[in-house]
Amino acid sequence: MRKPERFYTLEEATALIPLLDSRMRHLIAKKEVYDRRHDQAFLHELISEAERSALQKPEAPEELERDYLSLEEDLMDLQREASKITQLGCVIQGIETGWIDLPGIRNGEFVFFCWKSGDAAIRYYRPYQSEAGERRPID
Repeated sequence: MRKPERFYTLEEATALIPLLDSRMRHLIAKKEVYDRRHDQAFLHELISEAERSALQKPEAPEELERDYLSLEEDLMDLQREASKITQLGCVIQGIETGWIDLPGIRNGEFVFFCWKSGDAAIRYYRPYQSEAGERRPID
């Protein structure tokens, strides 16, 4: 893993919580839209394929093409929203869980401060080279 360009103190990371919370809520909302559109497009594709097979039609309907274009647009929206978080130097560990790691310095060591959407404070950290699940409570 490459070292981040920016490291936060616990106080600086804590000050980012309102911004991160807002951005993460937007990201989660975009992911929900994408997931719904993906499921709809997949179902539409299955139905279209069954109809084409039964009727022996060679081409896909125009609606299916529109589904794919909308899905691509939703994916780009999702990527733009995620980049608003990663541009701060943060690592998104899970969109569904709202988990973000912020590179930091604690007691002179490089760590990741672990925060989840909706939490009012950062209560965990993990050593820099550890696995994401190795969170430790901040004393």
